Amino acid sequence: ALDMQPFLTKRTGPSRSLDREASNNRRIIVFEGIDGAGKSTMLAEIEAALSRRFNVLKERLAPIMVDVFKDLVDEPANEKGKYQDVIPGEFRHASYIIESIVQFKLLNETYRKYDFLLFDRWLHTNEAYLPEIINYREWFAMVGEYIPLPDLVFYCRVDPAVAVERLRQREDWVYLKLGEERLRSYLSWLQERYDSLMDHDGVIILDCEKSIAELREQVLETIEEKFSLRAAEQALA
Repeated sequence: ALDMQPFLTKRTGPSRSLDREASNNRRIIVFEGIDGAGKSTMLAEIEAALSRRFNVLKERLAPIMVDVFKDLVDEPANEKGKYQDVIPGEFRHASYIIESIVQFKLLNETYRKYDFLLFDRWLHTNEAYLPEIINYREWFAMVGEYIPLPDLVFYCRVDPAVAVERLRQREDWVYLKLGEERLRSYLSWLQERYDSLMDHDGVIILDCEKSIAELREQVLETIEEKFSLRAAEQALA
């Protein structure tokens, strides 16, 4: 029988690669968390800071299938997020894994041009938001090894009530769809799932109720230390 490791996100071995010359210089940094946690804000801050010294690309994992699902379901119904209620979660989960593998193969030459790839969400999102894959689980675990492991994962964590208020203020579609009480309950459930997923070494938890300036400093210091950026720059000077 196949000895299954926790599915994808806690894999500790090296990634497989479809490219024998995959770049060792490419650094993948991920920001994760529930809706309204501040991921996009933090990512934009770090992108702006790192871009002064490095080539940086802001990216999403498996974005095409989301667009396909929206085109198939949301557009005809004129309702944002309806595909999440219509298309089976396990099917969506599987499609995102397959697209992620293809994404890194097809965009490898593009990704090589950058020092940092900053991802707004990663595979943790699939595990938190979607049912786990049951059919052909062993195969998905094996092919999932072709998705690179992130070098850094930042978990943006806030009180769900704070997240709800942020979503209300910007009139986010999920707030308009669920309403305050249902959304708070939903985000609380997601937070519990994220807390379980992120409870392992290598994940940096950010208290995203702090000021943007404090968080930016914490993230940049972590990146500087992780990749020894100052030493590398001095060596190249």
